[in-house]
Parts: sequence; structure tokens; C-alpha cells
Amino acid sequence: MKEQHVVPFEKILLIFTVLVLDLIHSISVSSMQLAMVFERVLATYWRADYEKSTYWIGVALIISSLIFSFLAVLWTVLEEHLDSYYGYCSAATPYTSTRLSTLLIMLTIFGIVSLFGFIIIRVYNQSSLKR
Repeated sequence: MKEQHVVPFEKILLIFTVLVLDLIHSISVSSMQLAMVFERVLATYWRADYEKSTYWIGVALIISSLIFSFLAVLWTVLEEHLDSYYGYCSAATPYTSTRLSTLLIMLTIFGIVSLFGFIIIRVYNQSSLKR
């Protein structure tokens, strides 16, 4: 009779927590970049009054980015079965690979939109200074 290998619950919880925290960090960095672009667009649009206004716009964007990060990670790992044993430490498992791939494509799009947003804002501000 072949002996079955059992992984302690604490080890599963530790690996799962590290993977979840890593995903939350990755998603929050990308979503906060997009939030910064949006904040700079608002600052450019309301350039006369923006610096004198309250700080609620920035705080709201940070909170919404963090909420989005938690929800995206929850959506990604909701399909994970913690009773499965994997011989490696990876965020992508047979249960989460499709959702994780979707999430990575979305984060890539966030990065591209952020990059072009910053470039457009920079060009607009440079042309405004020359006028």
C-alpha cells in the first residue's frame, strides 16, 4: 500500500497567504498607476482650483484601488482547492490558471493605458507651457 503524503494545514495557509499578498501587491501597484493617471487628468482639467481643493479625490482613488485589488484577488483565488497538494509554489494552479491569465492581461492593459496616459498628459502640459 502506497503511503499518501499529507501537507500540514499551516504550511498550506502560509503558502496561500504569501501568494495572495503577492497578488494583492501586484494588482494594487498597477491599479494605483491607473489611479494616478486619472488624478493627473483631473488636476490638469481643474488646474486653477485643483491644488486649493480638498484631498478627497486622491484618498478616494487610493481606497478604490485597494478595494479593486482585494476583489480581483478574491475573484482569482476563489476557485482554489486548498486540499490539493502541489510540489511547487505557484500562483497558477489548474483551478486558477484561467482567471489568473485574465487578471495578468488586465494588468498589462492597465500598464499600457497608464503609460500612454502619462505621455499624453506630459505632451499636453509641455504644449500648455509654450503657449
